[in-house]
Amino acid sequence: MKLTIRAKLLIGFTILLVLSSSIIAVAFLITKQYISSQIDVFQTDQVDKGTTAVTDFFSTVNLDNFGLASLLGSQYDTAGTFSKSEIALLMNYILKSKNYLNEITILSPVGKELLTYNTSGLKSENTLNYEIQSEPFQSAVMGTSSLSKVYFIETDTGPYVDMYSPIFGKDGAVVGIIKTQVKLTQLQQAINIIKLGQNGSLYVVDDEGRLISHKTDSFLATRPNLGSRPLIHDILQGISVSKNNERYINENDIDVVGKAGRIPGYNWVVVFEQPVEDAYGFLNFLATMFLGTLVGSMAFLLLISYILSENLTRSIRKLEQSASLLEQGKLVTNIDIKSGDEIETLSHSFSTMVNRLVQREQSLQHEKQETETLLQSLTDGVISVDQQGKIITFNKAAEKVTGFSVAEVLGKNVDEILQFYHTQELVPFVTYSQQTDDMRKKLRDEGLHLSTKEGQKVSLSLTTSPVIFSDQKNGFIISFHDISKEQELEEMKLDFVSMAAHELRTPLTAIRGYASLLQLQNANQLDDAGKELIKRLVVSGETLGNLIENLLSVSRIERSMFTVDARPVDLTTTIKNVVDNVRPQANTKKQTVNILVPDQLPIVNADSFRIGQVVLNLVANAVNYTQPGGTITLKAEQKDNNVQISVSDTGQGIPPDALQKLFTKFFRVSGKLEKGSKGTGLGLYISKSIIEMHKGKIWVESTVGTGTTFSFTLPIATPSEIAAFQQKHDLTAKNGHVIMGKKL
Repeated sequence: MKLTIRAKLLIGFTILLVLSSSIIAVAFLITKQYISSQIDVFQTDQVDKGTTAVTDFFSTVNLDNFGLASLLGSQYDTAGTFSKSEIALLMNYILKSKNYLNEITILSPVGKELLTYNTSGLKSENTLNYEIQSEPFQSAVMGTSSLSKVYFIETDTGPYVDMYSPIFGKDGAVVGIIKTQVKLTQLQQAINIIKLGQNGSLYVVDDEGRLISHKTDSFLATRPNLGSRPLIHDILQGISVSKNNERYINENDIDVVGKAGRIPGYNWVVVFEQPVEDAYGFLNFLATMFLGTLVGSMAFLLLISYILSENLTRSIRKLEQSASLLEQGKLVTNIDIKSGDEIETLSHSFSTMVNRLVQREQSLQHEKQETETLLQSLTDGVISVDQQGKIITFNKAAEKVTGFSVAEVLGKNVDEILQFYHTQELVPFVTYSQQTDDMRKKLRDEGLHLSTKEGQKVSLSLTTSPVIFSDQKNGFIISFHDISKEQELEEMKLDFVSMAAHELRTPLTAIRGYASLLQLQNANQLDDAGKELIKRLVVSGETLGNLIENLLSVSRIERSMFTVDARPVDLTTTIKNVVDNVRPQANTKKQTVNILVPDQLPIVNADSFRIGQVVLNLVANAVNYTQPGGTITLKAEQKDNNVQISVSDTGQGIPPDALQKLFTKFFRVSGKLEKGSKGTGLGLYISKSIIEMHKGKIWVESTVGTGTTFSFTLPIATPSEIAAFQQKHDLTAKNGHVIMGKKL
């Protein structure tokens, strides 16, 4: 495709724009990737800080329990009791100084509550009870501090957790358990110390997904379970969190992005979330800046390209306008371009070209008229179609044959107008336009029947030729002529030949019979001249009989009444019998006849009588057209899945221009080969028909002055065909053991 200068300039600037945009895009992607990674680092760091704050909070609680347990252990007397008055004072001090503690209980190793002190004071001994033997309690009895599961109190909104710590006696044994009730609402105070950035928040959920710490007390008071959030669900399940699950809509219907991490030792999850607008605000700014830069670059480059193309292509546009007028058929030869450069020279050349084009157009119009006149004067119908099968030309002869006018058919599909039939089968254009040998032969020899506009059937001889430009098919030319009268004449000729042959056969039979009777009974009464006349009479009768049989065979072939009885057969005997029949004639001319047949010639599917006719015809021709002393060779051999039989001679050879017509009816080679020959030109035509009926091929190779070789092939019979034939023809008598059959 040719491009204008303006288009090339625009393409150049576009390439420059694409390159610059690509560089900006790559820089933006690198920056975006870096900032995204920094956002991930920041959010992960916040999660780590939250995890540390929770861990430190419970480390403090554990340390306080440890200090209290140490004091209690030192006061544990030998009687196995504590000094309650001193412990009460200590607990009162701890509860007032540690606002995250709500209640402290001292338990015996078996779980009995010995002392309970809360913000209201010391509980009455009547209200003391036994502790449930929970897993955290059992861990404390075994000497290890442990946390209970998170729980809620009906009268309080905040969640709680109990810490169990062992009290060791002076001998190192566990003498009691300290149970401290921890208010988790105070955990948020430790988290609030962390700088979370603008609108960022940290919250904590337990191992069941329940919210236990959040900056919004009202939301915490609803005691929500956030385990269904994909981010928290994946962390609790130990699944790797995908990027899609890190983004969700929070309780305030805000699109947020978060990170989460498990707290070691507690199986709780710390979540940091941040509004998407805050997290990726800078990235959005960069994207806006990128688009603005890109749009600005495009506008600037388009402006520059327009200015440059305007100045550079003004003269070219004038020339283009003249070309457009020329395309419209307006031949303007005066082009006023005075640019002082190559464009002005080009305009002069263009004017010269237009002048020549005017002359050429006039010449083409004249040629078109002549071609149209010639096309319309043709006696054959001519139709041209394009690649889609639509009619673009329709001459008068086609109108006459089909009954359609030009106006009715132009632009229509050819199958809508030309409905061809072979016997009773509709033949579409895609079929008869194929240029195979079989199709060309069928169209040439048999023709097709056309259904005209009035519904009449007309026999046509059809020819299709592709229209080829630059090695590509651009349509087809369909030519045809009416052969109805020719077929009638051919039918009359076949009827006459058949009738004449049948009528001649009866008197000829009598003549041949009387001639043979004279030759047998009266030969001794005649002199040599008389004997020679009778001999000639017998030979002439046989010749005339062969001619009549050939004429009848041709008539049967033309009427498709000529049949062959193909069956599995060994042709070795047939070949030898033919040679034995012609050998006397060859001996009279001192010719040598060679037979080259293998001992095991494959079985073929053939009619032995008809193939014998073919071989006899070929060998007899070789004897007739080979000079005295020549050599004739008959050879049979296997070629792939066929048996090939060849008859070669050392005669005069056949001229190249006669080879193509050699197998047609009544054709005889003119020249030296014709002298002395009494043939009718039907033998090879009949032979070719017989071989084709056997699904074989026949051909000839000849060199003038050297000799000729006729060859034909027959398909080898398959084992299944041989078995089927044997099963059909091997009959066993029901009343005896005699088997009648033919051994193959």
